[in-house]
Amino acid sequence: MTQFYKISLLILALIVLGLTGYIFFRRAYIWFISWDDHRRSSYWKPVIKVWLDSSSREADEFMYSALSARDLEIVSGLCMEYIKNHDGMARSKLLQWLDERGCIDQFIRQVKSSNRWERARAIESLGLIKNIEAEAALVSALEDPVFDVRIRAARALGLMGGQKARTALVSALGDEGRWSVIRIADILGQMGSYVVNDLIRAFPNLGSSSRIAALDVIIRLANTSHLQFLLSCLLDKDVEVRTRAVTGLGRIGNATALPSLIYALHDRDWPVRAKTAKALGNLGFTHPIPALIDCLSDREWWVRYSAAEALSKLGEEGAEALINSLSSSDVFCRDQAFSMLQSSGDLACRLEQIISKSPEAVAKAQNIAVKLIDHLSLQGFIDFCETLPNPDVRTSLWMIFQRYSKYSESAA
Repeated sequence: MTQFYKISLLILALIVLGLTGYIFFRRAYIWFISWDDHRRSSYWKPVIKVWLDSSSREADEFMYSALSARDLEIVSGLCMEYIKNHDGMARSKLLQWLDERGCIDQFIRQVKSSNRWERARAIESLGLIKNIEAEAALVSALEDPVFDVRIRAARALGLMGGQKARTALVSALGDEGRWSVIRIADILGQMGSYVVNDLIRAFPNLGSSSRIAALDVIIRLANTSHLQFLLSCLLDKDVEVRTRAVTGLGRIGNATALPSLIYALHDRDWPVRAKTAKALGNLGFTHPIPALIDCLSDREWWVRYSAAEALSKLGEEGAEALINSLSSSDVFCRDQAFSMLQSSGDLACRLEQIISKSPEAVAKAQNIAVKLIDHLSLQGFIDFCETLPNPDVRTSLWMIFQRYSKYSESAA
């Protein structure tokens, strides 16, 4: 039995010694490879820079001379780094070198590699190169079993552009089970306005999340030629679609969109009503002012606020509408009008005219003051007056308050 233990310990010691030796030699090998790569890179970097900056025959001949497999790998990697930061003639020289050395064909072959990291690196390289011959390989990589590889293929196609790439990415947007909808939409959004028509064609067949993401891209890139599509979205049963549609109309809309937007102010869902009011303010037309005044009495605060904000953007007519709303029989309407006029500073500016030398301006300011007196409580009126910097204006307002207010006796 003792002999057995000795043999077991010896075997264990040999195993430990072997593992230690393996770890040591492996680390030494990795260190050597890293050192050798650094040495080769340090040698080739200035060579490539001189080659790119000059047109000498000697530099061309040196770059196209026979290279070892390791040097070829190092130089191709450095060329890919230079491609990121160079364009024009330098980029053309780099691409020609990679093509003639067979690097581009190698990247295309590596898209089918069994190693996921090799596939990912090859796909990123093809995206930077933007070689049309790689388009089919990148489209096929969208079916890769590894999500990270698929999303890199999507980014590479986004960099390449073109109808085939757009079609493949729009199709990926609709496959919510295999893709991050937000990330694909972001890639599509960076491909420019050409993608809008592709998304509009695919829109009816997209899932709920994909439709929302597609609309966000469409709204950001659309122009007036896409108005009819956005107007049709106002009839969609999805509240998110209708909400985004009115946002888009507020960005690119014109007078033809006004009837539909005014109708949308009566939508059953308050987010649509609120965004519609905001859109009408952004468009700048005064025709919707009566409809926006009605929204100041909406049961939802966000709708009332958006309507008041829209009116404040519509110039003198909008401001007059807010002032007249101070006399509304609806307390919500009065409160919202007062709040917007005060926060915008418009109310204080108009009341400054109460000490003007113009009788007409004084009369207008006094009219506003009377409306405020009817709307505000005693303490509310006092608090408001304290926000006005001009003591003469405050004095004049207080005199009007004592003349017209139902609180004048208690105030005295």
